[in-house]
Amino acid sequence: MGPGAEFFSAVQRGLASLPFIAEDLGLITPDVCTLRDHFCVPGTRVLQFAFDGHSDNPYLPDNYIPNTMVYTGTHDNPTTREWYDELPSAQRRSFWNYLKRPRNPSVISRCAPAMVSIPPSAKKQCSAASTASE
Repeated sequence: MGPGAEFFSAVQRGLASLPFIAEDLGLITPDVCTLRDHFCVPGTRVLQFAFDGHSDNPYLPDNYIPNTMVYTGTHDNPTTREWYDELPSAQRRSFWNYLKRPRNPSVISRCAPAMVSIPPSAKKQCSAASTASE
């Protein structure tokens, strides 16, 4: 069990902000999400997990929650190019359908970062919540 609200409150008092990013990948319990959101600690999403064909996949950019950091992969993942080359055909179709672009593997390294823009309003929502709780 990780640190709780007491710890994060103490750090926030001492530093005036929380210089953390929550690596909320894998099995995350609701209490962890509540703690993360209460303290406006950004969560993470990995694009390489997004294209399984399920529209409710939390890693699809359309499903990102506010205050989310996005990575194409982690240190455990292949490079974006290797990932694309190894994608099963169904996931590759899902990827291109999501992008709404014709298939063109030569642009793969330019497409992934461009499709994950997080609107500035996501940061503002958290900033307002953070200020209100102090």
